[in-house]
Amino acid sequence: MNQMLLGGYDKYDLMSLIEKLDENFYQATDSLCSKSFAMVNELKKIELNQANSNYILLYDKLVHEISNFIQTRKQYFMPYLRELYTKDASNHNCASCSGRCSVQHTAKLIELKESINWVHSVLNKLQMMSLPLYSETKYTETYKALRSEMAALENSLSELFFVEETYLVPRVSAVQTKINVHN
Repeated sequence: MNQMLLGGYDKYDLMSLIEKLDENFYQATDSLCSKSFAMVNELKKIELNQANSNYILLYDKLVHEISNFIQTRKQYFMPYLRELYTKDASNHNCASCSGRCSVQHTAKLIELKESINWVHSVLNKLQMMSLPLYSETKYTETYKALRSEMAALENSLSELFFVEETYLVPRVSAVQTKINVHN
């Protein structure tokens, strides 16, 4: 893992951590997915052997899953994390809310942890899917580039997995405790 990239996350408040996750991981992973989609579409047009075709189809499916995961993070979890930060910054106390809290903080934390487990399973799939490159087999440059994108995607997800599990989940849990989440 890149120590320059991963260093210092323990010093960030929740909002800074959210911004760094978006900048360093969500946007970067989304960009890798876009590049991979383009390569997969190009490779689908070329007739390859069966093993390569299966690999490309599996990779295409997995990249769609990863892309959906990133979009969910950006559209669903990021707004929640920003709202949680705002509640913390304004010294909100869920225990004294006038109405029932509709945010479902505990459910969000459980979903966050489950999605981190999903990332772990995707990493396992990526490792298992990797076809060896045989020296006697000719591969297109696009196919080789796709393999490189897969490795970059795997690295990005590994780092994301580490940062979310090590820094984000504990930070969210601490803020939830601080604002007296009760649901």
